[in-house]
Amino acid sequence: MEIKNAIHNEDGTINVEINHPKFGWIPFTSAHDDPSEIAQEVTRALFDAEISPKKPIDINDYRNPLLELISIKSQYYVESLISTYPDFEKLTFETQKSEARGWVLDNTTKTPNVDILALNRGVDREVILSKINTKADQFERISMAIAGQRQKFEDLIALATTVEELDAINISFTV
Repeated sequence: MEIKNAIHNEDGTINVEINHPKFGWIPFTSAHDDPSEIAQEVTRALFDAEISPKKPIDINDYRNPLLELISIKSQYYVESLISTYPDFEKLTFETQKSEARGWVLDNTTKTPNVDILALNRGVDREVILSKINTKADQFERISMAIAGQRQKFEDLIALATTVEELDAINISFTV
């Protein structure tokens, strides 16, 4: 049997291409405990073949999923803070914040959207404007803390030179 491009795998198997009589050159993974006839033929052919060393570990195969994970976890953490609000209301947050911040700078500033909110909530507009500013400040500080932690993890991942160093990174977001 003709074989080529044999490479050891970390699990003890060997990836190889075999010249199959019916299909031509095809990939095959040889395992020492495979009792099939073709596996036995490949095993015999491997004794005479030059086998390259184990496929080198590409740290990026480990790094890239970790980078995705920190993005997903950080986004999930921040979204969990506002998960009880319906989507349509979340779309009003920037308008609320903009009017409330403008009002802090000049309390004669018109706040037509917050006025509607206050009227329908049955709460004084100045109370609502104060609450909006407080919540916006809190959300921004928490978001910055999570962004800083995400960036720290990104830096640690970029600096890691081994899979073991990547495994040692404990990705957890807290405030």
